Amino acid sequence: MAEETYTPYLKDARIKHLDAMEGWRHKAYVLNDNSGVTIGYGIDFSQPPYNTLKGLTENGFTDSQAEAIMRTGVLGKTVKQLKKENFDFNKVNEITIPNTEEQKQAIAKPIFDNADKVLAKYKDAVTPEVYNSLTTLVHFGGGKGKPGNIKSKDPFERKSAAIHNIFAQLDKEMGNNPGKVLLN
Repeated sequence: MAEETYTPYLKDARIKHLDAMEGWRHKAYVLNDNSGVTIGYGIDFSQPPYNTLKGLTENGFTDSQAEAIMRTGVLGKTVKQLKKENFDFNKVNEITIPNTEEQKQAIAKPIFDNADKVLAKYKDAVTPEVYNSLTTLVHFGGGKGKPGNIKSKDPFERKSAAIHNIFAQLDKEMGNNPGKVLLN
């Protein structure tokens, strides 16, 4: 019997992992003052590429969805900034997207496409499970992170530094084990 081939590019495994780690919300919500209004798989409207109309339409949102979100005035702004503008947070309740598999796939595809670019060198060096975890990390952190202090009072610096440390350790392990697939 031939061994079944498994690749991290199987959508079902990747989207299940993303859903387990980020969760899916078809109604917008507010996480904290330092983030923007958020929807879907942790899509933060204050952060690129989701902070512009063009960024939304290029990343899984329909033109009408993107225009409706833009009209609320949340794009490119953190909750803290919105509070300073006396934003009517009831408008957040107006931001919804369909709670369908089609919408989930539309939002996930650009997340995976971006992660695949960032993770190209890891594709054949880690198991599919690790690759799926790295995909979620890249989405969550906006990339591979930056050197910093994991004990910083700034939550974004802590997150970025922790993600950077994971990739730095992974790079070291790949260097110490050339040509081998690293296990969990």
